[in-house]
Amino acid sequence: MKQDITEAHIFRSLGVSIFTFVIAVLAGCVAIPPEHLSLSIEKEELSDHVNFLAQPALRGRKPRTAGSRDARRYIESRFQALGLKPWGSTKTYAQPFGFGTNVIGVLPGSDKQLADRMVVVSAHYDHLGAGKNGKACLGATDNASGVAVLLEIAERLSLQENRPKRTICFAAFDCEEKFLLGAFAFTCREDFDREKLDAVINVDMLGRDFCDVVDNTLFVVGTGGYPALRKSVSNAATEAKVRAILIGTDLVGPRGDHAVFEPFGVPCLFFSCGLYGDYHKPTDTPEKLDYSTLQRQTEVVFQTLEELANADEIDPRIPSETPDVEELLAIKTVLSEVSEQWQKAGLTDQQHQSIEKLQNRAGELADRQNYDSRNRRKFMWDLQTFLIDVETTQISQGKDNKEESRQTVLVRRLLRAVLMEQRSPSIESIRYCIKQALTQRLGLFSGPIESSYDVYRTLGDTRFELSEQDKYIFATVFARYHTGITVEATLLPPYSKGKFNYWVMIRPLGLIGTKGEVVDCVLSFWNSKEKFSQASSEILEQVTGEHDKRAYDEWLQYRLGQSGKEDEKQWVLELLDSDNGPLVRQAIWAALRIAPGQISEKLPAIAANTHLPLDVRANAIRYFASSPKKHDVLWLVELLDEEAELEYQDIRDLLGPSHPLCDSPGMSAFWELKKIETNKTLADQAQAKLKKLTGKDFSKDAAAWRKWIESTLAKHQQSSDGA
Repeated sequence: MKQDITEAHIFRSLGVSIFTFVIAVLAGCVAIPPEHLSLSIEKEELSDHVNFLAQPALRGRKPRTAGSRDARRYIESRFQALGLKPWGSTKTYAQPFGFGTNVIGVLPGSDKQLADRMVVVSAHYDHLGAGKNGKACLGATDNASGVAVLLEIAERLSLQENRPKRTICFAAFDCEEKFLLGAFAFTCREDFDREKLDAVINVDMLGRDFCDVVDNTLFVVGTGGYPALRKSVSNAATEAKVRAILIGTDLVGPRGDHAVFEPFGVPCLFFSCGLYGDYHKPTDTPEKLDYSTLQRQTEVVFQTLEELANADEIDPRIPSETPDVEELLAIKTVLSEVSEQWQKAGLTDQQHQSIEKLQNRAGELADRQNYDSRNRRKFMWDLQTFLIDVETTQISQGKDNKEESRQTVLVRRLLRAVLMEQRSPSIESIRYCIKQALTQRLGLFSGPIESSYDVYRTLGDTRFELSEQDKYIFATVFARYHTGITVEATLLPPYSKGKFNYWVMIRPLGLIGTKGEVVDCVLSFWNSKEKFSQASSEILEQVTGEHDKRAYDEWLQYRLGQSGKEDEKQWVLELLDSDNGPLVRQAIWAALRIAPGQISEKLPAIAANTHLPLDVRANAIRYFASSPKKHDVLWLVELLDEEAELEYQDIRDLLGPSHPLCDSPGMSAFWELKKIETNKTLADQAQAKLKKLTGKDFSKDAAAWRKWIESTLAKHQQSSDGA
């Protein structure tokens, strides 16, 4: 029986290969070699897959290029040879979505009760293509290796006599390197039913040594909270003689197609060898892989998939308040191995020192009885910071702009910190935006397709408590997740072009003051950032205990009644007279909207108020707008000797030790980025404003400015008064 099935598959494979070869010759494409089917997972076949997908002729498989098309044809030919079914009611394996094309093959389940349940096995087939220097990043490990694993597992399951009980969806996703767009597009299809999804397995970057020194090691993400599944993966790794390092999803972040499925609440596993020296470089070539290791790693993935596909039930996740010490010890072991060969790993002296500190810290935490969630979080923050620095160092080797590299590191730290704590809003923002774009029809004369979506939240809990000085400590962090897509048609292949942008904006807010000042601060923020209405209302409920108000006007009337102010303008203008810096900072932005005509009268006094933080005084200068009269500009001259660098309010102390971002290197990165962006003094701001208002530039020479003002602007004012 097995022999008959195999011969039938081989015949079908040869027929497909001959057909695709003829088409390739006619079209000038790369020829697709015939498939040699076998039940066993063979390293030679894994090597063949990687060598085809990562050959120079495919130029790095950048989406919507000839190389991507040839890679897709190769995967389709294998799916057809294996007898996999197209997805749903579609007639082909290809699923174009504008930015790229997914390739989906389905192996129907064998069990009547479970056949409508699904396990997704994914591996992205795209890569970076050629860089500005013309050299192609071939992406052998990232991720021809993962596609090879996917194809070998599909081959074994389709040929074996007993098919899995659940349906298996083999997904070769495109555009993973572009914010996981292919996986997002798949989940946005009308025929994708998340209720039928039971589990996801994603394979990305296998067959190499972590940091080029940690061999025969497989990192597995996503088993936390699934004890039976965790044991299953460990047993499979032991049987395959592979060391499995089981780590939490927070350490990796949304760096793989599996992250797209995480909000659905099913097990989402990620198998990877981790970072290596040729990552995202032209030197990531097929001969660098260890195919014996890749074969053993494939066995682990296969055994895990079989366990999930044939289980009568997949247990729901069981949250745990106690961190996993085994995870910590495994990480400590990996760190020690990298540290021992730090030069071969390509680490700098400073990075070597960092990894030794992390290694020692892991040992200390493992010996303690109170290894709690906060200690684990802090350790993972520091470990992520180290990994980001190493990754950036490797990618930026040979680049001259060190400042740009530093900013790249800081941005990655900040973004990873935000996503580490709140991944779901980010993922859902992207998914919604893509879904909106996919529902629109693109035409040559219909104009571009544009879609954008924003999610507004607070990061972590808001702190509001009474201090020892009978003042309230208030602190929170607002976050805006933005996704934007633009696609327009072109006359030439690939007949469309598009842009995808994603960013996260954070706005820390905190002060020490009366309850009324806290309410004023939140209301001022709400007025200037009105899209944060829900988050602001929830904070005001927490502060005041009032639960019957939702709109800004309702809360404003509540505050006016408390403070005795006549209207919104009087309320905000009087806030500008406060000595509470954070409150004045927010009041300036609110007053620019509420009372733009009166705010300039208040700004000179704010700029001169030495009790206020420098950045608040700088804002008073920045937003000052008036005609160049003597009394309007002379106050600026008095600030030309204030050379202290501006510093923005760091609210980490106000957030308190229980806040998830308190010990975050991402928040440190935020303040460092602010410093890089500003890098100015109050005197710089005053000089720039004087130059703008007068059209003159006497640098920071206060005497020269006074002389010119007295002789020129005074005359101008007299003539204006006479007129």
